[in-house]
Amino acid sequence: MMAERAERELLSSADDVAGDVYIGAAECEAMSDVCRVMATVRERCPRTMFHVRSGNGPDAMEWLRQGVVDFAVLIEPVDLTGFNHLQLPVRDRQSVMVRRDHPLAALESVKPEDLAGFPIIVPSGSLVCNEFSGWLGGRMERLNVVGTSNLIQNAVMMVKAGYGCFIGLEDSLLDVGGEICFRPLSPRIDVRASLAWMEDRPLSLASETFLAAMRRSVDLA
Repeated sequence: MMAERAERELLSSADDVAGDVYIGAAECEAMSDVCRVMATVRERCPRTMFHVRSGNGPDAMEWLRQGVVDFAVLIEPVDLTGFNHLQLPVRDRQSVMVRRDHPLAALESVKPEDLAGFPIIVPSGSLVCNEFSGWLGGRMERLNVVGTSNLIQNAVMMVKAGYGCFIGLEDSLLDVGGEICFRPLSPRIDVRASLAWMEDRPLSLASETFLAAMRRSVDLA
């Protein structure tokens, strides 16, 4: 109810809402909800403009700390100390992206032992935080990691070129065509994302309007 009232109060004066809202975002399925809310706010408050800057989690958090962006869409798990946050309802899942002519493409899902001997590409930062160590039953050294990528489009190019298989979030919005496919990890790893903003930094009216609309969207999900 509080989120609904806040949104109503902010949007009741839509003519007064103007300005830029900057969002640093990981490339994940949760951004589809964020973009829908952006479109709703823009429709109601046409003098509001949104700017999305893509990057990995550490990049987005640093932009947020520096004041380069007002919000960051972060993939969990993540240390949100010093940030306010709103957990987003859309679940992503970890998968292996491979060429369709790769042996792993014939599997319905991929277990740790299935990766033995294959060159693997992982998201930037995964080596530091041992992101897949629980799934592997040990440390990342069990994988034959041959490279990293912080953006999914570059990972697609690497996979298409035959450089390796990419372990990361499955992107249903990605137009991979006939060359590339995703195979989910088994056991399954579901991933959530959060919208974060600084605890001690006041938000502009445009940012407050967007946040109220995001809260309303999450309440209705």
